[in-house]
Amino acid sequence: QVAVIDPITCLKSRLFNLFAYWQDRKHRESVQVKIALRASNHYLRDLLVHDGYRVISEHIHRIKALALTPLGKRVYVEYGIDVLDAIPYDPALFPAAYMARERPNMLRQIGDVHRRKLIQYQRFACGPIHPSHLQPAAENDPR
Repeated sequence: QVAVIDPITCLKSRLFNLFAYWQDRKHRESVQVKIALRASNHYLRDLLVHDGYRVISEHIHRIKALALTPLGKRVYVEYGIDVLDAIPYDPALFPAAYMARERPNMLRQIGDVHRRKLIQYQRFACGPIHPSHLQPAAENDPR
């Protein structure tokens, strides 16, 4: 048998690799993070379609926790990569309660964290800020 890690664990590993002190190919690793995000999204969508919301709810909480880590905040500010993109967006597949309460609350919480981190980077010059944060925000973000 071959041991295979799930895509969410792979995403976490890629985030650690991106910000590792020995990493000298940051652009390449940021692309790997984006690939891991897409893989996680497809993995969760497949689980949602075949097994339902109960099965993926634990994974959603793992992704939310990952987005709240220092690495999740840094990747958002410095690379414009939102860890929450790993969660599929399809109102037809999710329960109404999730779409009405849980998802909006999660997006609001993570959005507040992202805004505070951006302010910190701007005030204290903590590091590079991705160009997408320097433009006006999109008015109709479906999330």
